[in-house]
Amino acid sequence: MVSDTECVCVVVDISDLKRTEKELQQKLAAIETAIDGIAILENDKYIYLNCSHAEMFGYANADELLGRTWQTLYSPSQLERFESEIFPVLIRDKSWTGETIATRKDGSTFDEELSLTLTDDGLLICVCHDISDRKQSEQVIAQQAQQEILLREITQRIRTSLNLQTIFDTACQEIRQLLSADRVGIFKFNMDAGCSEGEFVAEAAIAGLRSVLAQPVHDHCFGEDYAQLYLEGRFSAMDDIYNHGLKPCHIEVLAQFQIRANLIIPLFYGEKLWGLLCVHQCDRPRVWQRFEINLTQQIAIQIAIAIQQASLYEQVQVELQTRKQTELRLKQEVEESRLLAAVTERIRSTLNLPEILSTTVTAMQQVLECDRVLVYRVYADGTGAAVAEALSSSLFPPVLNIVFPEEVFPQVNYDRYVQGRVFALNDAQATPLEVLPCLAEFLAEIQVRAKLVVPIVKNDELWGLLIAHQCDLPRIWQEREINLLQKVSNQLAIAIQQASLFDQLQQELGDRQQTEQQLTERNEQLAISNEELARATRLKDEFLANMSHELRTPLNAILGMTEGLQEGVFGVVTESQVKALQTIERSGSHLLELINDILDVAKIESGQIKLEYSNVTIDSLCQSSLNFIKQQALKKRIQLHTKFPRDFPEVNVDERRIRQVLINLLSNAVKFTPDGGSISLEAIVMPIDITQNAENPDKPYQGYLRIAIRDTGIGIAEENISKLFEPFFQIDSALNRQYQGTGLGLPLVKRIIEMHGGSVTLTSEIGVGSCFMIDIPYANVRLTLPDRLTSSSSAISQSNIKDSRSSIILLVEDSEANVMTVSSYLVAKGYQIILAHNGQEALDIVQSVQPDLILMDIQMPIMDGLEATQRIRQLPSFANTPIIALTALAMPSDIDLCLTAGATSYLSKPVKLRELTNTIQRLLN
Repeated sequence: MVSDTECVCVVVDISDLKRTEKELQQKLAAIETAIDGIAILENDKYIYLNCSHAEMFGYANADELLGRTWQTLYSPSQLERFESEIFPVLIRDKSWTGETIATRKDGSTFDEELSLTLTDDGLLICVCHDISDRKQSEQVIAQQAQQEILLREITQRIRTSLNLQTIFDTACQEIRQLLSADRVGIFKFNMDAGCSEGEFVAEAAIAGLRSVLAQPVHDHCFGEDYAQLYLEGRFSAMDDIYNHGLKPCHIEVLAQFQIRANLIIPLFYGEKLWGLLCVHQCDRPRVWQRFEINLTQQIAIQIAIAIQQASLYEQVQVELQTRKQTELRLKQEVEESRLLAAVTERIRSTLNLPEILSTTVTAMQQVLECDRVLVYRVYADGTGAAVAEALSSSLFPPVLNIVFPEEVFPQVNYDRYVQGRVFALNDAQATPLEVLPCLAEFLAEIQVRAKLVVPIVKNDELWGLLIAHQCDLPRIWQEREINLLQKVSNQLAIAIQQASLFDQLQQELGDRQQTEQQLTERNEQLAISNEELARATRLKDEFLANMSHELRTPLNAILGMTEGLQEGVFGVVTESQVKALQTIERSGSHLLELINDILDVAKIESGQIKLEYSNVTIDSLCQSSLNFIKQQALKKRIQLHTKFPRDFPEVNVDERRIRQVLINLLSNAVKFTPDGGSISLEAIVMPIDITQNAENPDKPYQGYLRIAIRDTGIGIAEENISKLFEPFFQIDSALNRQYQGTGLGLPLVKRIIEMHGGSVTLTSEIGVGSCFMIDIPYANVRLTLPDRLTSSSSAISQSNIKDSRSSIILLVEDSEANVMTVSSYLVAKGYQIILAHNGQEALDIVQSVQPDLILMDIQMPIMDGLEATQRIRQLPSFANTPIIALTALAMPSDIDLCLTAGATSYLSKPVKLRELTNTIQRLLN
């Protein structure tokens, strides 16, 4: 104020000041909340510190340290370091950063990272950070690294030796030094006593401590209560055995060895608990650290590996020693075999007995390198003589041909030698009781000191002895020498036997030569007979083929004309003429059956028939067979009965052949059953015996199909039943005149069923009737209706028949009778016929005419039907023209020849005209 009326007002802009104060407050707040401890000192006393600083040193708040000196937070040794190392740098550089050890309020210490800054006005700014956790981690890492290095070194030392004791001693010493323990030992269990007994096999202990080595330990408490822990692979770390809950009996055992704290790790050999690795602290309790346990466990693993390796090494050493012994034995055996082979070869090189004996003794004297080898012959009366001898020197007296007239073989010696037993005398002077008195004097005369006697046994009798003598010195006969002499003795016995046989053979040689001459002549006769038999068989086959052709060809005309006449093809016939034609047809059919039966028997016996298996239902097979005899049965008023199970399975058989069997049996039943009788046809399944199936694993049949045909006919005597199945057999001529037949039907039935793997049986009684049963093995197949039964071969749909009146048929046939029969019938059916008498004419005709179908006879002059068919098929315009082969040949290969040549279908003569027209209609459609 200047005056009462005037006032001077000063306005100062303090925005910067306020901003600065705000910034300072923000920084101060940041400092207060910082994790690191921050303090400011003046004249060594705290004038400021944040809460983190106070808490880091163990104080509740900063006020406890304000005004106090910083020296109270460090130990004397650290204060000395400040004076000598830290302050000189701080004064020089105005700052210092490093690590120190600080002291908390409670006296504990911690590692800190300290940063000091000296300001220009003499203030000291201090920033500190607690790095105890980091230091501890670094210490742990350093310990782990050190442990790994030590473990690697210990492992390397363990693995540098395969001596188990060295490994144990090294491991104990290294562990004790590493853990600073009083004792480290390796305890091995007695495997025979389980885990209750054992002893320490290695130890490393401080001086003055009682040794635990070689002291058997029996601790039943351990085996009963604590062994299971280690068997499970777990360890035990006892800080104080008196405060670990152990039983008094176990504490007593541990106290014997002055143990106070105990660390035990199991040692395994494979899956068995081999022993324990024990670390003892004897003077005081001890808390075992985790790293100590881990390190000891890792070393225990290496010790267990070493135990296995050392054990394997020991086994290898044993095996090597065994192998060396085996190799040496094999080498000796090879050498013995070589020597034996050489001696045997020399023995067998002759059949002269004196030469054999001389060769043997000479060879064995050289091999055994003894003074004398001889063969002593034992005669049946008990006397004997040396019959062969070899000496190493003329200084030794010979014994060859010395005869001992008295019996020198007591029964006890004879029994011993005849059993093949060997007598080895190493020293006659040292063991005189081993020599019979009667021989002792003689051995002395011939200067024998040691001898080896091996019997020569031929045909279970003692032939003689093979003897080796050592005259100048005693000799221990080796096992290999005994074995070699025994083997030579066996070969010598064989050679003696062979020499004896050779003498006999020489005597028998003349008789044998005469016998051989007779055999040669006999073989020549047999060869001629076999050749004639083969020629007869070939002629028979040719005869049957020619007979089939010569008989079927006229039959074809007879039956064809008869069939055409009955159908009115050649005009109307009277009733008496129809009866005559029926008689002709029946006679021709009977003749055809005779021809077919003869040919079938011939084919079966020559193995020319092959079964063509297919799946067929039993019902259809039996019904189709019955259809063939129904008309005959109706004429004789015979009742027909059938019995088939429902859902009967299909069987896999040759349908045509089985139908032939059934028709044959049914025809016989009708033939031999009187008027008004009855016939039954029954099919059942017979399960197979499981043992029978096991004996035939290649035929896994599920059972047998049994078809039985019973009649009330005349019956068959029991003595004639077995003869019925022989070809051409008929019971008596009277029946043959009454019932026509060839005697081939039943043999055919039997052969066909046997080809299926089945059998035929017959039961019969005179005046009552007969029952034929056929058994055929079967395996189940699908119960479905075969495609071939969905339509009848004789019922062709008229809608599918091509207009036959426009069809041209080329008939190639050389028989005029057959030409007239076939052509007349086909013309009556509306076909146009072109005729050729041989294959060449057929080829000429097809050059200018295109027939719709060709009927080709096979056997013709100039060019046969097979060649003509082949050449016609080569013409492009006739590649698909139907060709039906007509042949009287009846052997199994005929159809294959026709089809291979190019025929579309095949009909065997005599041809049924209705079947021919059905085949023509089917092919033209």
